[in-house]
Amino acid sequence: IVQVSRDGSTWTTVATYTAAQATGVYQQANIDLSALAPYSANYRVRFKAQMRGTDDQFYVDDLIVSGNR
Repeated sequence: IVQVSRDGSTWTTVATYTAAQATGVYQQANIDLSALAPYSANYRVRFKAQMRGTDDQFYVDDLIVSGNR
């Protein structure tokens, strides 16, 4: 689950990924955050993983947050 917050206390889910979507290779994802404007310097992004086993894995690589303020 990918969530964002303007203040660190109220979180909005912007994307959800399930095990059924797993392919065993890295996948690119673009998440449009324009509906959550206005942005601030305290904007936060968090990832919540709901793992079921001890061998479940979730990787985030080359995270880029870009846009206009």
